Amino acid sequence: MCKPDNGTAPVIKRKHSLLLTKESFDFSDEKTSDGKTPFTPAPTVISSYMTILFHVLVLCVIEYITNFVFGKFQHVHPLMEVEKNRGILARHFGVDLYALGTCSILGLKNASVCKNVFDRAFGRSNSMPEAGYEARLFTYHPGAQQLLLFFLA
Repeated sequence: MCKPDNGTAPVIKRKHSLLLTKESFDFSDEKTSDGKTPFTPAPTVISSYMTILFHVLVLCVIEYITNFVFGKFQHVHPLMEVEKNRGILARHFGVDLYALGTCSILGLKNASVCKNVFDRAFGRSNSMPEAGYEARLFTYHPGAQQLLLFFLA
C-alpha cells in the first residue's frame, strides 16, 4: 500500500557559494530527486550572508586603497593635508562612487523586471491590472535579489 502524502515540499540541499553573477541567483532549473521543481528558486541564506560579507570586504579594501592614494598625493592641495579630509574623500570617491555605480548598472541591466511599473507610471498602458498583483508581488527575480544584496552591503 502507498504511503500517504503529507503535502510537504521536498527539501533540497544546495551548496553554499558566492553569488556574484545573475546566473548564480537562479535555481529555477533545478529538479528534486523525484523530478519536481523546488519550492523556492532562491539561494541559501548562508550564501546571501557570504555575498554581503564579500561585498563589504571589497568596499573596505577600495576605501583603504583610495585613502592610501590620497595620502601619497596630499601635497597637491591644502585640503588633502588633513587626514580626516582624505578619509572623507576616500569614502566618497572610492566607496560611494563604486557602490552607486554598481547599483545603477545592476538596476539598468534588470530594468525589464519593472517594465510594467514604468509603463503604468508614465501612462503608456494599463499593464498592471489588479487581478495579477499576487503574481507580481510573489514572483522571484534573480536580478532583483542580486541588486538587493549589493545594496544591503
